[in-house]
Amino acid sequence: MKSNLFKLNLKDLLRGAALAGISAIITALTLIIDNGDITTLFSWCTLQPILLTGISVFVSYLLKNILTNSKDKFLRRDS
Repeated sequence: MKSNLFKLNLKDLLRGAALAGISAIITALTLIIDNGDITTLFSWCTLQPILLTGISVFVSYLLKNILTNSKDKFLRRDS
C-alpha cells in the first residue's frame, strides 16, 4: 500500500535508496566514459558529483512521496 499524504513508509525509503544507488552508478559510468579511465573515480573531484547526484535523487523522491497521497494526487487528502 502506498503511504498517505505527509507520511512515508519503509518501502518509500527503500525505493528512494535504490533510485539513488542507480543514479550514482549511472553518473559514475558516465564519468568513466568521459574520462576514459576508471582511476579518476578515486579522486574527490570525481566522487563529489556522484554523491551529490545520489543524495539529490534520494531527497527528491522522498519529497515527492511526502507531498502525494496514496492515489498519487499532489497535495490532496485521501477521500
